[in-house]
Amino acid sequence: MRVAIVGKGGAGKTTLAGTLIRVLARRGRKVLAIDLDTNPGLAYAIGVPPVDDGLPEEALEQSDDHKVAWYGWKLATDLAPNDAVMRYGIEGPDGIRFLSPGKIASDKDVVKRNISAVQQIARGFDAPGWDLIGDLEAGSTTPYEGYTKFAERALLVVTPGWTSRLMARRLLPILGDTPTMIVASRFANGNFDPDLTPDVNIPYDENLARADQLGQPPIDFCPDAPGVKAIEELADRLVAEEAQA
Repeated sequence: MRVAIVGKGGAGKTTLAGTLIRVLARRGRKVLAIDLDTNPGLAYAIGVPPVDDGLPEEALEQSDDHKVAWYGWKLATDLAPNDAVMRYGIEGPDGIRFLSPGKIASDKDVVKRNISAVQQIARGFDAPGWDLIGDLEAGSTTPYEGYTKFAERALLVVTPGWTSRLMARRLLPILGDTPTMIVASRFANGNFDPDLTPDVNIPYDENLARADQLGQPPIDFCPDAPGVKAIEELADRLVAEEAQA
């Protein structure tokens, strides 16, 4: 299972991503979590120490090939994506592995050196039996730039606000042929928009909001909350659909 999670900022996609990752891991699946947001929050949502530094320099090399080396850097030639994950991925709760290009607010140059390499890892990682869940930067820019190319499926998170619904309409054609599940977040009911019929509804849950404020993984902070239970149902649905494919 290779899933990209997209949507407007503030839609709850990172909370969804982190909880989904932990749920899948607790179902006995091996999960690689990649934060593709340069202002990251996925570490908090899954319960690993925030990472500002990205990959070590030994994992990178300079290159003039702009097709694979953004900002002049890429993954080292002798380092396969699978090996990079096992060597440099941070081990987190429930056995997950976590990678991030670093935090742009801490050091913009670190992110510039890392972002292409992390993209290469996401696209090339193919360890048998592993899921890959990627949390993308909010908005349409990174999907337009191809950040979702690693994914076999996208989860498009939408809230009741008109700007969130407008962003969803912009993202759908960008995602193109990628199978996309619309996740309604914080709605009282599922069918909130005639053009954006949701496949899943994650109800508004003050427990999730409180966990986010405290920087705590919802699955640890409020495991029995309705929002967590809804994400558990989503995880079961994704696993079942994968098995039927």
